[in-house]
Amino acid sequence: MKENYRIPLHYHKGKYLYCELPETDADCLVLYSDGGSVFRYTDPVYQNEIRVYSIPEEDAEQKLTAGYSDSGILEYVEVADGNRTRLIYYK
Repeated sequence: MKENYRIPLHYHKGKYLYCELPETDADCLVLYSDGGSVFRYTDPVYQNEIRVYSIPEEDAEQKLTAGYSDSGILEYVEVADGNRTRLIYYK
């Protein structure tokens, strides 16, 4: 698993796998992995640290999905976990 995942706060309308998103240093939501099953990030609006537990470790790059609104603003990030989808971030 990578150490961190940079997800742009602005992109084209739609739903994208992490591996389909451009690599950028612009405004991003950065998900940090502890190398185990925990992600943490700083909320872009309130600047609070958020921790999400029990995230599947295998192939996270292929399981993370970001959704963007009609105006191209990041609305949510979710991860596929077996037969269900878990919400990691929601604007």
